[in-house]
Amino acid sequence: MIELLVVVAVIAILAALLLPALSKAHAAARRINCISNLKQISAVVLMYANDHNQRLPKCAGSKGLKGCVVSNTPASSRDQLFACPADTFHHDTNDAYVPSGQHERAWSGFSSYSFNGANLVMKSAGVEYPDKLLGVADEPSTSIKEPSRTVLATETAARIGYSWHQPRKVESVNFRFNNARCVASFVDGHVKYIKFYYDETQAKGPESWWYDPPDGYEYRWSAR
Repeated sequence: MIELLVVVAVIAILAALLLPALSKAHAAARRINCISNLKQISAVVLMYANDHNQRLPKCAGSKGLKGCVVSNTPASSRDQLFACPADTFHHDTNDAYVPSGQHERAWSGFSSYSFNGANLVMKSAGVEYPDKLLGVADEPSTSIKEPSRTVLATETAARIGYSWHQPRKVESVNFRFNNARCVASFVDGHVKYIKFYYDETQAKGPESWWYDPPDGYEYRWSAR
């Protein structure tokens, strides 16, 4: 009996040691899947530009992303290419926590990803353009100032200021936070998991993609 208890105790200890490692491996696998998805989506977006005199698509936000890639095709929850497996929760228009993936919602076009079209969103909202054009929608890719640093598309959480890979407690009122890590693709075609800046004073706008980050970050939203 004692030997059996010892074996059970050893198994429990091993399980306790292995579970964190398995959890990290699972999180890494989901992140790799998200990176692969966004790389494929971005490749098609850049192919679109090549076929349209180097001009990037005229689409904004998450709902239009699939339209940038596959025109005249209704969005569907079955399109797994647009579903990041880490996207297991989101926040609605009232900032309330919703325990289901954004890609499960029709309003998002069944997509976890957003195109960097802040310029179109700001224009439709009646916001005056800053000196630097935020967003790349309908812009010639050849006119982008820093293609290796300029965002083409991201996980939607990045432009809002949180991370599916670093979930906060459900009860947290301020779910946005600085240095949230998300996957992003760039105008030069590469994809990376990076930190995103969030201005906690919200002095420049309510979402992260309405302003470029300070020095020290690996990206910019502005086209020029």
